[in-house]
Amino acid sequence: MIKIIVLFTCFSFCFTSYNTKAYYQINLMGLHVADCFHSTLDTVINDLVATKISYKVKTIVILDYFFKVNNEYEVIMDKKSFKTLYFKKTTSQPKIKNNLETSYKDNLVIYPNNTEFKSNEINIFGVLHLININQLNKLKFFKLIDREGKKYKYSINNNNNLYQLELNAIDNEDRGNIVHTDIFTWGLFLSESQKYFYKNKEESFINKCVFKKGLLKITAEIKNPN
Repeated sequence: MIKIIVLFTCFSFCFTSYNTKAYYQINLMGLHVADCFHSTLDTVINDLVATKISYKVKTIVILDYFFKVNNEYEVIMDKKSFKTLYFKKTTSQPKIKNNLETSYKDNLVIYPNNTEFKSNEINIFGVLHLININQLNKLKFFKLIDREGKKYKYSINNNNNLYQLELNAIDNEDRGNIVHTDIFTWGLFLSESQKYFYKNKEESFINKCVFKKGLLKITAEIKNPN
């Protein structure tokens, strides 16, 4: 049950200087279980003008006694093409710690196991960024979603302010770069789960995220966008 409580605890997160930032409250069946922050920042990497997308999530204090989660994710995307130039994550939960970082060699983004993060692939944080900035049409340039080196086919159905994401692994046996990934990544890519995002196009951020798996329902709702 504790694992379920924090299953989708990550929608995220902050650093010190921002272009935009937002705070989300995560609830399980109406119970507040985590605080999450999201920020973006203009930057330069590999002589390219880019956007740094940062995420951070922490369980609330009372849950720290049972299942403490402290996760950070960072993605850097080319500001024009939206190609991923860099990915890093540092996550901690009971019995599992993940540290993963890509490198940039010969104009290629490479994971530690030498899997390439190809220019026609995007990760989930990049998808959320495109929804936030009303550029979902740019997804036509990205064939697959990458999850730490594991590849997924995907589709997004958009009806007014509602976006529904569907994911299907190309190889179910492929573990990517991490055998035991963090609970957020595991939960978000869990098979046969439903993933909904609500975004008013006049606003700067996704307003609400809803995740369903059987009778379980978890929401992430924005509280103070800036």
